[in-house]
Amino acid sequence: MVTLSSSYFGNVGGLCGNYNGDKDDELTTSGGQKARSVVAWAESWSFPDGDPFCFHECKGTCPQCSKEDQEKYLGPKFCGILSKKDGPFASCHATLPVKDFVENCLYDVCLNQGRQEVLCEALGNYMAECQENNASVSSWRLQAGCPTPCPEHSHYKECGSACPASCGPEPEVCPEICVEGCFCDEGYVRSGKDCVKKESCGCSHEGKYYQPGQKFWGDSQCNEKCICDTTTRKVRCTPAGCPVGETCSIKDGVQDCYPNSFKVCTARGDPHFRSFDGHKYDFQGNCLYRLVGMCEENKENKELEQFEVTLENNNRGNSRVSYAKAVTLKFSDKTFTLSQKYYGRVLVDGVIESLPFSWNKDQVQVYRSHRHAVIETHFIRVSYDFMSSVKVELAPHYKNAICGLCGNMNGDPSDDLTLPDGTKAVDANQFGVSQWVADTDGCSHECKDCPPPLPPNFIPPFYTKVCDIITAEDGPLADCSRFLDSKQFHHDCVYDIFLNNGNEGVACDIISNYVEECQSSGGNVKLWRTEKFCPMKCPDFSEYSLTAPGCPVSCNARSPPPRCKIPPAEGCVCKTGYLLSKERCVKLPDCGCTYEGHYLEEGETFQTDRCGSFCKCLNGLVLCIETRCKAKQKCAVVDGVRGCYSKKQLKILKKVEEEEEEDEEEEDEEEEDEMKGSKDKEKGKKKGKKDKKKDKMKGKKKGRKDKKKD
Repeated sequence: MVTLSSSYFGNVGGLCGNYNGDKDDELTTSGGQKARSVVAWAESWSFPDGDPFCFHECKGTCPQCSKEDQEKYLGPKFCGILSKKDGPFASCHATLPVKDFVENCLYDVCLNQGRQEVLCEALGNYMAECQENNASVSSWRLQAGCPTPCPEHSHYKECGSACPASCGPEPEVCPEICVEGCFCDEGYVRSGKDCVKKESCGCSHEGKYYQPGQKFWGDSQCNEKCICDTTTRKVRCTPAGCPVGETCSIKDGVQDCYPNSFKVCTARGDPHFRSFDGHKYDFQGNCLYRLVGMCEENKENKELEQFEVTLENNNRGNSRVSYAKAVTLKFSDKTFTLSQKYYGRVLVDGVIESLPFSWNKDQVQVYRSHRHAVIETHFIRVSYDFMSSVKVELAPHYKNAICGLCGNMNGDPSDDLTLPDGTKAVDANQFGVSQWVADTDGCSHECKDCPPPLPPNFIPPFYTKVCDIITAEDGPLADCSRFLDSKQFHHDCVYDIFLNNGNEGVACDIISNYVEECQSSGGNVKLWRTEKFCPMKCPDFSEYSLTAPGCPVSCNARSPPPRCKIPPAEGCVCKTGYLLSKERCVKLPDCGCTYEGHYLEEGETFQTDRCGSFCKCLNGLVLCIETRCKAKQKCAVVDGVRGCYSKKQLKILKKVEEEEEEDEEEEDEEEEDEMKGSKDKEKGKKKGKKDKKKDKMKGKKKGRKDKKKD
């Protein structure tokens, strides 16, 4: 709803009309001509937004509302509730005629096949206009099946103040109308989206409110960094500035210092690592390792934001190879994990969350970028394809401050394999083991069967020919060699398929990575997949495309953003009439719900924090009921799912975990004993050889003496 001052009378244009008091000339185009139709008029006021699915009029089979559906949706269970003479909206009819609202409701609800979310929105629009015109409306949400879940320490009211008590500065003028919504319980005030005690409020600074502990820039040039002190509840500012290589700017509505470029580290296939400085090596360790994080001496550096990225590998049935199983970013006391076990989702502090996901006002965002999922902050991006490819992009001002499998990012590739004690590693395996963080199931500290590099005279088996598509000068990927090291990718492809005894799938992973990096670099890729060679399996109602949009139309983003930061690349695209719902393509009426910025599929359930409510997504709405764990239960997270679990069950799980830890410790001790034993054995062999040599020498000397005597 748009409310405009009378000072604009006759001076505006657009879909709201020209505001000149004459209804007959409303359909005036942007060029000042009277339009021949509503569609032509609306089209004249449109502007390009990069949406490939945008159209001004229906093409092909246009949606219709049958007589049966019209009767159904005009009934009292749907739009008919608006016009009921004894209904909850009846007291508003005299003030605001209901006819147009009923027609609009019917149109929307019918086209969306009775979707409850759409009905509730239509009814809410009439309710808001009634209140705007000071007309009263009776309780309607329960009767219409449109509940409003409210956050903790708040409750729903049909008629509350338009300016409720809050921690921030009070407005000088408050409209006298009442509004419906969630209002804080007595003794609580609004702090952002939450309701808190007055003493838990944050800070008011230059007419704006900031929550406790919130950091922000005090000026538009990023020369002053401020924080709302949780103790004094006052803003404290100190001189600051952007590091070298970063620029103060606003992105997605957030002012900050943003890197002008990023340094890149990758681990792909049977981990072929490429450090930030470009050093290439292979390491097949299958434990949990530090991929990149602050060096010990920089962990107290307050000028750099502290973080750590860990990588967990597993063997996948072949002890000679290992692949990325999970990658975790630890940042700001939170952990974000992308794991093969939870495809297409992210674990946040151990709890499964759907994508896209954002935390702390978009300070951390997790989203899909074609085959990969990406965890992003303003200084680091971590991506994983849930198969074997991991990429870390880091701001250059972390130069020489980091350690891990990605190296030290000092511009010198020759010292990347440096051990924590400052000495140079003997080989890649010794360096990799030095970055060990923790043991995992079946993990070994010693690589007993590590494959050596391919010898110079290596003759590749016939099955490695599938990798030749990477370097073929007249092939579909020929243009990529202008941007990437095609020979290195080809070598990695041959190495992996050879170690995996001709398994074509591992070659497809490397080729897919090559194609994705090529397209993101601006390379021209031609159709290379076939039904028999590296086919991409797409979900129902979708199809493969070489130029799938980076920001596809989905249930939780029904039109793409004005500027999509993800370029088109190969992937699956939902067919016309379908929207992306997580990993599936569905019709609009089958879309799920949005709850506190998170998307849920239809029928999906979850427990809120502390298990205070059990919620379910039904027909586009999230319905919650208050719950409490039983006496012998405890609210906990098990396998990524929060719920009420029996204390006995939790004790058993804890005991199993402790036993597994003990087993791992015993295995470590056995490995150490084994290594010690082999060293002792080697020493024994060497000693035996020395003794034999001494005896032999003694025998020779004795023989010479005897000869002399003779």
